[in-house]
Amino acid sequence: MTTLQQLQSDYGKVDCRDLGSRKLEQLRDGLKEVVSAEIVTADSGREFIELLKKFRKAVAENDKLHGDNYPQLLNSLLSVGEDGLYSNSLRFIFELIQNVDDCDYKDSSDCKLDMRFDFENDEIILTYNEIGFTPFNVFAITGIAEAAKNVSSEKNQIGEKGIGFKSVFGVANKVWIRSGWFSFELHKENFTIPVPIYKNFEFCNGTQMTLYVPGKAKQIYKEIKGQYCKRDALFSRNPLLFLNKLTSLKFYFDTFRSMEFHVSRTENEDFETFKIERDIDISVDLRDYENGSEVKVREIIHCTRYTYYVTFSKMACRARYGEKTQVGQENGKAMILSVVVPDTDYITTVGNGALYSFLPTQLKLNVPIVCHVPFKLDASREFVDPQDNNLWFKEASNYLSELIEKVYLDYCHKVKENIVRYLPDKNKSLFAINNGKEECLTEQKCFNGAHYLDLPIFYTVDNNYKKSDEIFCFSESENIDEPEKVYRLMENQNSLFLSPIPVGRFSIKIATGIKRQMFKQALNPGIKSSAILDYLDSVNYDYPENLIREFEPINITQAQLENIIKHKRLLKALRTISSNDIKNNKRFKLEITDGNFQAISDLFDDEFEMSDIPEAAKKYLSYCNNKCLCLDEKDDFFLPCHNVLLLSANNPLSSFASFCYVIDEKDTFSILIKMREASKELDHYENGDCSDEEYLRRLCNIRKIIKESLGKDGYRSYLDIILKSGTDRSRFIQELLQNADDCLYDQEVTPTFSLSINENTIITEYNETGFTRANIRSITAIGESTKNKLLSNNNKSIGEKGVGFKTIFAISSKITIHSGNYHFSLSDKEPTIPRVINDAGVDSVSGTKMEIELKGGEAFPTYKEKDILELCLCLRNLKKLTIGNHNVTINDTDDKRTITIGSRNYVFKCFHHDFTIVDEATLEERMNWSRVISADQQIVFFVPEFSIEKNYYFPLYCGLPTKHKIRIPIAIVAPFSLTTSREEIETEGSKWNNIIRREIYAGLIDVIDSLKKDERSKVFRFLRFIPRFQGAVRVYVNETFDNRYLNEYDFLAQLQRKEIIPTYNNDVFAVPIQHTAYRFPEAAIYIIRKLSLSKYEGIDSSSVIDKETGDYDSVLNAFACEDAKYSTVLPIIFKYAERFIRDEGFRTALYEYLEKANNEFIVQTHDEYIYKIKDLKIIPVYGIESGATEYISWKEDSIFVKPSSTRSEDNYYVLNEKLLPKSKCEKIYSANINEMSIEYEHSRYNAMLKEIINSGKDITSIYKYIIAEYKAGRLTKNDSFGLLRANHVPLKNALGQITMNKLFTCEQEKQGYFTTKLLMEITVHEECRSLAMDLCYQPLNEIHYDDLRYYEELTQDEVEELLDDPDHYFINYEELLRNFYRAGLLSDALLQEYNLEYLSYGGYDTASYSFEFPSEQAGNRVFLAKHIRKLWKAPAKIITVEEMKKVQKIKTHDNQIKPYDRKYSRESMLNRYAPEERSDLCFCQMCLVAKNKNYIEVNNIENTPEYFFSELRITLCLECSKKFEALRHNDSIRKAFIERILDYDIYDESTVKISIGSGDTITFTAKHLAEIQEILKQKPKSHK
Repeated sequence: MTTLQQLQSDYGKVDCRDLGSRKLEQLRDGLKEVVSAEIVTADSGREFIELLKKFRKAVAENDKLHGDNYPQLLNSLLSVGEDGLYSNSLRFIFELIQNVDDCDYKDSSDCKLDMRFDFENDEIILTYNEIGFTPFNVFAITGIAEAAKNVSSEKNQIGEKGIGFKSVFGVANKVWIRSGWFSFELHKENFTIPVPIYKNFEFCNGTQMTLYVPGKAKQIYKEIKGQYCKRDALFSRNPLLFLNKLTSLKFYFDTFRSMEFHVSRTENEDFETFKIERDIDISVDLRDYENGSEVKVREIIHCTRYTYYVTFSKMACRARYGEKTQVGQENGKAMILSVVVPDTDYITTVGNGALYSFLPTQLKLNVPIVCHVPFKLDASREFVDPQDNNLWFKEASNYLSELIEKVYLDYCHKVKENIVRYLPDKNKSLFAINNGKEECLTEQKCFNGAHYLDLPIFYTVDNNYKKSDEIFCFSESENIDEPEKVYRLMENQNSLFLSPIPVGRFSIKIATGIKRQMFKQALNPGIKSSAILDYLDSVNYDYPENLIREFEPINITQAQLENIIKHKRLLKALRTISSNDIKNNKRFKLEITDGNFQAISDLFDDEFEMSDIPEAAKKYLSYCNNKCLCLDEKDDFFLPCHNVLLLSANNPLSSFASFCYVIDEKDTFSILIKMREASKELDHYENGDCSDEEYLRRLCNIRKIIKESLGKDGYRSYLDIILKSGTDRSRFIQELLQNADDCLYDQEVTPTFSLSINENTIITEYNETGFTRANIRSITAIGESTKNKLLSNNNKSIGEKGVGFKTIFAISSKITIHSGNYHFSLSDKEPTIPRVINDAGVDSVSGTKMEIELKGGEAFPTYKEKDILELCLCLRNLKKLTIGNHNVTINDTDDKRTITIGSRNYVFKCFHHDFTIVDEATLEERMNWSRVISADQQIVFFVPEFSIEKNYYFPLYCGLPTKHKIRIPIAIVAPFSLTTSREEIETEGSKWNNIIRREIYAGLIDVIDSLKKDERSKVFRFLRFIPRFQGAVRVYVNETFDNRYLNEYDFLAQLQRKEIIPTYNNDVFAVPIQHTAYRFPEAAIYIIRKLSLSKYEGIDSSSVIDKETGDYDSVLNAFACEDAKYSTVLPIIFKYAERFIRDEGFRTALYEYLEKANNEFIVQTHDEYIYKIKDLKIIPVYGIESGATEYISWKEDSIFVKPSSTRSEDNYYVLNEKLLPKSKCEKIYSANINEMSIEYEHSRYNAMLKEIINSGKDITSIYKYIIAEYKAGRLTKNDSFGLLRANHVPLKNALGQITMNKLFTCEQEKQGYFTTKLLMEITVHEECRSLAMDLCYQPLNEIHYDDLRYYEELTQDEVEELLDDPDHYFINYEELLRNFYRAGLLSDALLQEYNLEYLSYGGYDTASYSFEFPSEQAGNRVFLAKHIRKLWKAPAKIITVEEMKKVQKIKTHDNQIKPYDRKYSRESMLNRYAPEERSDLCFCQMCLVAKNKNYIEVNNIENTPEYFFSELRITLCLECSKKFEALRHNDSIRKAFIERILDYDIYDESTVKISIGSGDTITFTAKHLAEIQEILKQKPKSHK
């Protein structure tokens, strides 16, 4: 007989509940001994699973002894999340793959797993070609902690505890497994109990496992695709990477949607301990079908795999598997450790790796490698279990440390410098932090980054491998180009390591200050000096000043010097330092130790005088004994040294001029050296008899000489001046206009100017008399001008300094000029050198024509009409202009200028202010010893007679517009002295400009005086004073201009003594300093304007300042004009306020004034003032009708603000804040105005309501008021029901009486149903029923006897209404009638008539109490069954014997006759279903009402019981007892009731309901029902 047959014989018919612990052990051991050879048919497979099911069920029953919730706890532990073992929702995939890899296969090269996802049926089907399940496999997969795997030294299997597979139940409801002759299901609710499935059974080759995952199949597939089809997951969470057998894993839905994972493996060659596999590929192929097209994605990682073959000692095996283990007891346990390292190109995409123990764990690494180590894992299989640091853990850690070292020592030869990308930081572990789970590894020094840095793995530029303390790196901040070259140029004991990443985290030595060290080394004589400087030049090294100064004093030979000079950056740095020192009266300590020095005076002719050179240069040369050293360098070369000045031997003069220019850019010595002769020569040619063409040629040559004498730097500086002067791109047209306007025109012509644009060329033409030689010399000159040799009344030209015209070159590359017989061009590169045009076809022209070619990228500025007006406003000669599309004419009369642009006329009133400068020193300063300046000067004021744009200001004109703006609406032309750019006035030390400034303000006063009669206060627009604080004192500052210098004039002091302030007496203008006119508030002015002069209320019109509503307050403030006194103003306000309050202008001004008045009013009269103000009807409030406004006087506690409301209520007003804001109103009345919020409105209303309720009025009046308020919705709106509930208000009852008695609400359909006085006087009347419902009045059907105040004997009608058969409307009708009976108000006759005699019994009314129905769990059914079995072995049979009468007796199993003690049965059941807190009561098991035990019957569930079991009885109230007896007598109902009792499966519930009949139920405690089930089950068949 086989083991299986013996087990079937011994246990096949045994109930699992009868398996004791010894039998369970025997069955378990027997099942584990069954071998595959015994399972040869479907029947044998089913028999094995049936026996296994019986064993697992018995174990599960015993597991409940751990606690009723033990199965649920186990389910929870094996789930995913906070309560479970697993943190990853896809962990079950790993566990399934591990199971597959552990299987045995016929062909080890063909180990594949296909996992198909059936989205339609929500199934996951695993198919793999293993040999098949053995009986032991089935036993193991259904168990927990069976130690099913890894128990032999021959196999290296991954699984261990039997828990991993159960993780599938975190997602699956059940799993169907088919393998060979086995076919069974495991269900989630008890996943250890196999359920055989052999319907339509077919033998299964290999294994197929189906997971049923309702609603999850598609989501799981998407999660796998999202989590694992990426390079980082492919590397750190790859399910195949370290498996023993599987090389291919496929997840798929159909042919278009699949994922295939592959790991390449080499042949299993025989390696003793260490194996290296290059070019390993890890890949995943994803196929998908999206938006109608197929998508194919392949992710691959090229790697190197290292395998370490090790053997764990016997003691280590015992530490891991237990003392009794057979694993490793012969020669230890052979195991494999592996490390996979990605190629460098894949590091950034794979990220850091992870620790595997065959499958990936949750432990991450700090480096991009993954390693497999056969650590023992914890129950979750996600973290290492160090087992108290036992020997297995220690050996595994040591083997891993050895392997990592071998990996680094080998891999550094492949990746060379890139090895640092694979190293942990010096102070970090190989393993990353993970909530303390990693500490068993990170605390080991062998995994610390410092340990690996001590390995010779760093590849240096010397082609050697060094340790970290033997190398150095250049600091990244050094930005070293050609680092290897620099390393060779320098001297360093350590080897250079060229790291591809920052190495600070490895504590590798970082070399800084490299270029400093190189420069220091270059200053020393040596063969590398020139090479070092060549390198520093090649990297554009700037030679910082602080670095050079570190090496002072620097002593070098001439040979070293010549080497330094070859390196231009160093030369420039030395020259800059030395020159700056000279400027600061110091000398740089760069000393030449040898050389042929000579006196500097020997280099120049007699016209050169040392006294002419800049003072700083003179001092420096005196320190050097006026010595110089000439070298063969370019003309502009120079270098000031500590003991000698180095100059160019080719052109010492130019070289020296460059030196002087650098020392003092403002000094003209360097220019004057050349210009002196050039100027004399030009004077000769200008007045000579040569032809015009010859003059131009000679002028060109002289200008070239001057350019060369300046040197490149000097001439470049001049060009910079031109460019800086022309920074405003629109400025050039002003220069063109200025030149044209300054020209001479014949009297018979109208001066005309035109400007047109042809592509990138601007063409100007004007009909002047033509260029002279002096004109040409002027526009090509440097530092000279001929236009202003005479600045007199007969020649008022604008131009000056000779720079203005050349600013055109800021945007122009070339200008061609044709004027008379002169034809030449000027370029932006050489604006001082005229180039003659020799074209034969060029003839003499009338007037002047200029062709201006714009630079690339430059465009002609766009001029608006406003801009054209500014350009033409102050022209003196030109009268007709065309500028682009704008046509302009200028027409002047005696006092007006009209400028017409297109069709629009701009008219200005002109005022001329003439004055004479009498200060001779000022005139001499202005003439500058070369110009004749007239003492008679003029300033012109243009007052526009048209409106100008807001925030637009005219420029200040000095012939042409400057950058300065006039902040008042007027244009001014004044003869200020300007800066070189001719855009700004000179502001420092100019006496001339001080006088012009003074005269501007004098002229402005004249303009105001001329206009004040007609314009009144509008002349204040020409005054601009801004308040400022000087400490605590407020002063008013003049801001007529936007320029500080122009505003630094005490204009206000001049105005204070002028008759300038208009009054309401048109003939009188007040003088500010005299304080005869006052500022009346706008509200008073409004009233005064509305009244005639005779009704000024006694106020002198000349004392009232007449000002427009415009903002001229700042002017009046500056004049310190005083406000009219309140005693003068308020009588007018009080008299006329209500009359004009609806006028918006007056109203606004009134509120502003009253707010100010209340703040400033004197204390003594404040109360009187407030009283008068409060009496005025000037407060805007909303009317009762929405949107209307009315004006009221102040009313205490009646005015509120209410956002978004536009109407007042009956009991308060809402302020119209659009007309008078809340804050302003509060300030006017010195009072607070509350916001009428919903809460405040409710509070206010409810306070009034409470006052009415408690007023003592008759209840009828109070009721009528309340019901009216309710119907109007105000009680609801103001949330007043709580108040009414608390204060018990009167309501009307159904009899129409208004009463304070307690009333009850009756449903709408029952309204009018009850007609007796008893109920009508406590029922709410229909009129107020809705209100009572809102007040939460108690429903009528819930009344208790204590709610009634009825003392009359009940009539038959009243009894019938209380009974209300058959529905029993009143829930507590029995309590009501019983208490009426006890009170003597219900007769016995009526009790008897309505069958209510039972109400006369008993003492407790339980209907008003709430008790908890007894509960009791069934407990251990095995023990319970044993107990019942004992009872059945000696049952007490009920027999009938004849005495005096036939009564029931008890007959024991030994035939003894005993009394049938029903009292015991009754008491035991009554106590069983008694409430805990009331032992005198008992629950009816049908209606679940607790009643007095005297009114409870105990009924047997059997109709005619044959045996005595008190457990077969139930407790029922009298009414339910009758109903149950009737139901029990019906055979079909009784049998169905018994069947339901037997079929019910009890789990962990405490109470159970069993239905009986069509709608009734009997409620049992779970234990009581279990006892009944056991009694009925074990009842002898002959008696069933």
